Amino acid sequence: MPSPPAETSQTVDGEDGFGFHYNSPSIRGRKIFGGLVPYDKVWRTGANPATSLKTEVNLKIGTATVPAGNYTLYTLPSTGDWKLIINKQTGQWGTKYDQSQGFWRAWI
Repeated sequence: MPSPPAETSQTVDGEDGFGFHYNSPSIRGRKIFGGLVPYDKVWRTGANPATSLKTEVNLKIGTATVPAGNYTLYTLPSTGDWKLIINKQTGQWGTKYDQSQGFWRAWI
């Protein structure tokens, strides 16, 4: 598979904490940012299916307290700062973004 699945997790105080499941993008000679990934348009974070965040604990991310649960991560790339988006909708293909399911957005 050109963009193979991957995952990572982190424990918190010795307990299950949180983890990400994503597909690791492969450049394969393409221009990614400003090319395949357009600027100023919401984009999946990773490749193929939407990147998922599963947390067993409440997380503090920037100004947001993210309750334990399942979420999808998106980004809004630009030529300067990027915006991270945590979305309540889960299980969708990476490009199926539903803004009404947004939980939190912040510049990163």
